[in-house]
Order: sequence, then structure tokens, then C-alpha cells
Amino acid sequence: MADFRRKKRFKTRVPQLKVDGGLPAGTYVFQLEVEDSSGNRSRAAKVKVRIVDQRIPVTPIDPDDLRIERPVIGNDPVIIRRPLG
Repeated sequence: MADFRRKKRFKTRVPQLKVDGGLPAGTYVFQLEVEDSSGNRSRAAKVKVRIVDQRIPVTPIDPDDLRIERPVIGNDPVIIRRPLG
């Protein structure tokens, strides 16, 4: 399998190339040149590929920010007259 993270050239006799994933997000230019059995090379075909990271970033939670303080209710008793819901 081809690992493009190493930024090297790949030669193959078949018109396919299996690729490993793992390129970081960014814009890359891929270039393809074909050589026939007589040694004639084609012009380089180039294509830009943009890889985007679509994962949702997760921010770690600081436990100190999770303090739950009990509400202060006056000295009067709280009376609920109807069910909540």
C-alpha cells in the first residue's frame, strides 16, 4: 500500500495504486506520469486534493468548572400546589 505521508514516488505496472489513509488535513497536489513500453512518458497530470477534518472538536472539561451550588431559598417554606411536568 502506498503511504503518501512519506512524500516519495511510486512505480507500478498496473493502473491501480492502493493507498493508506492518514494524511493530515490540508491541500495536496498529486501528480501522475505514465510511461509506455517504449519508454515514452506522458505529460504530468496534476490534481489538487483538499482533505478536511470533519470531526467535532471536544474540549476537555475542567472539574473545577463543574461546581454545583445549591440555590439559596429564603426562610419561607416552598409549597408546590400543582404537579410539575
